[in-house]
Amino acid sequence: MAPLVTFPTRFAVVLGLCLPLCSQGLPGKKPAPDLTRQRALPIELGPGPLVCFERNSPGTPHEVSIFAANCDGDAAAKKFWINAGNADVVARLDQSHILIASYGQVYGLIVVDTKTGSHQLFAEGSPHSFVAQRGDEVLFLGDDRWSKGDNHLYARNWRTPGARRKLAEPTFESIPLIEGNLAIGVTAGEREVWSISLTRSKGRKIYDLPQGTSQTRLALSPNGLRLAIGANVNWRGHIAVVDLGAAKVLNQWNGLNISLSPLSSFSPTVECQWFDDEQIVSSETIGKGRNGGHFAWVRRNVATGKITDESAYGPMVLRHTPPPPAGHKPKAPLFSIASEGEHFLLMQAGVKEPVQSVPKDYRHGAKIRLSPQGRFAVVHLERDPNLCQLYRPGQPPLAVSDAGALEWQWLPASGTVESQSK
Repeated sequence: MAPLVTFPTRFAVVLGLCLPLCSQGLPGKKPAPDLTRQRALPIELGPGPLVCFERNSPGTPHEVSIFAANCDGDAAAKKFWINAGNADVVARLDQSHILIASYGQVYGLIVVDTKTGSHQLFAEGSPHSFVAQRGDEVLFLGDDRWSKGDNHLYARNWRTPGARRKLAEPTFESIPLIEGNLAIGVTAGEREVWSISLTRSKGRKIYDLPQGTSQTRLALSPNGLRLAIGANVNWRGHIAVVDLGAAKVLNQWNGLNISLSPLSSFSPTVECQWFDDEQIVSSETIGKGRNGGHFAWVRRNVATGKITDESAYGPMVLRHTPPPPAGHKPKAPLFSIASEGEHFLLMQAGVKEPVQSVPKDYRHGAKIRLSPQGRFAVVHLERDPNLCQLYRPGQPPLAVSDAGALEWQWLPASGTVESQSK
């Protein structure tokens, strides 16, 4: 089975000046994508993990440049992509190929070959719809601008030219879960949950979501036979457990309290996970009132429906925290952030003294950013906010940029499987 890599992606908030409406086309007037203002530059990248960032191109309005550096290397970051309009780094496909989301003159996913300095438009109209990489294929949702109804789940080989392959008939809101050859999708409007075979390109409905559903969350049991579905239904929590083979509901719970802090502007979510193959855990709100409630992880037996454990983990805050998955044993981070007085401190495992500090007043431009699992850290220094240093274990700090940086993104070593939930 081919290795699977999933990455987070986000919708770009695009201002009119940065992304004219004509760049996305008008109904009935679809302009041909103009790749002439997008440029790839050849750079040498090693197989180790990467750190990427963006800069606004000086002297050229509405243009961004994207840089990359090897976290285990000794060279500053180098520019490999220039984009007319906003752009994001989405995924690393192999050692020298990077997937870019362009929201500017070209609106779509672009594959950049950093070795040759070349590029190709991979999926027009779908910069925000990357789902996952699966071997030599990239999975993505089609273009649904102006309700075109093309937001089916597609797969396409990124190495060789060819047509995209439709994997299921429904249109989808999202594909929150992929495991091996199985994908689980939530249809447009959050009406149904479907299971999809990525090898046979066939899907089937496994659950009808209640009317008023939003913020659907999914979790697969450790044995892969059951699916937990959590949803906000008219601001109350709903959980269902479905047998995937039989598409049969094994149990469900309604009207759960998922209230948030009065200061929160987020919609409540039902964050659920499996404790083992027979029990699920969800984050819920216990108690009432502005100061009387707290968050707890509530464990339930699927067969009996009974609560088997309730553990408070914090006060009512802005959003619920997902429970850790079954058997999860997180590694201690190599780098972490501590607070002391008016400064944030970058701490390294095994080192007593902080390796760097920045003021909490971010008006100075100083910041600390950690990679997933705290393996690396980047610091915008207080003495020179344009100087960005990369910290890594066993090596001296590396100045990856001396002219500032925006939109940091960490990419895994080529040939590895490092998944991140969307």
